[in-house]
Amino acid sequence: TDTDGDGYGDPGYPANTCDIDNCPNVENPDQLDSDYDGVGNVCDECPNDPDDLCCDPQFSNDPPEITSATSVTVEPGETFNYTATASDPDCDGANLDMTITDTPSWCSLNDLTVSGTAECSHVDTSFTVIVFDGALADTIEVMVTVDHSNVAPVIENEESIYVRNGAFFEFYPNFTDPDDTEHTIMYPEYPSWCTVQNDSVVGTAPEEASIQTLTVIVADYCNADTMSVEVSTYACGDVNQSDGIDIDDAVYLVSYIFSGGPPPVPEEAGDVNCTGEIDIDDVVYLIAYIFSSGPAPCDGCP
Repeated sequence: TDTDGDGYGDPGYPANTCDIDNCPNVENPDQLDSDYDGVGNVCDECPNDPDDLCCDPQFSNDPPEITSATSVTVEPGETFNYTATASDPDCDGANLDMTITDTPSWCSLNDLTVSGTAECSHVDTSFTVIVFDGALADTIEVMVTVDHSNVAPVIENEESIYVRNGAFFEFYPNFTDPDDTEHTIMYPEYPSWCTVQNDSVVGTAPEEASIQTLTVIVADYCNADTMSVEVSTYACGDVNQSDGIDIDDAVYLVSYIFSGGPPPVPEEAGDVNCTGEIDIDDVVYLIAYIFSSGPAPCDGCP
């Protein structure tokens, strides 16, 4: 039996295996079988692939489908990588033609992978993925969302800082940040007798009184907080801030202790014997220093 009349018998009837028609219902006297899978090219869905894993079927064709995500969220400072993928019901995708277009200016394209690092100023954007099987195509727009939900660090404000003359001073900001662990700490302004070391301001307070400004900035990748505070140096025992220590300071302390007079500024200046309290013993200590060559105020104190 030769159903298609091409000179080759239908399967099941040949006297010689060489006479089997590799396409019994379609005339093909050349019996061309490019992939040697036993099915002639004219009726082989995938004439160039013996496993029939191709994207150029001879009969019905289904469109390919992009299988990679349609959206991606990026945090500023973090690099993202998006690789386009697709499938085709007619094949394994080996012959699919895929392209990516309209990538953001801050991204790079390497074959089918889009990579980029978003900055704080970048806005939401998108790019396009297209897959084509030679006849039918699938297209998606991939939305790139830049996450701007970052919360700025918050520095705990200090009204003022007092440093005793000759004392070592060290400042590091006390701050909180709910969503970052890495920060940059900067000091655009600090007392002239200080230096910046390892994110801290350090120095030894001078003998003379001074008031200078310290400004600190704490920044995460996108946001920052700033605080400015006055750093005042003071002489222990100079409770009336006269830039000297004399009997007037003793009288000032007596007035503060017994008559409700104004307190020393700062109060630590009146604790000349470093007991942690201001009382008559501090007055006696001052008088001994002024008139009897007693130890200097705060001498030997930590």
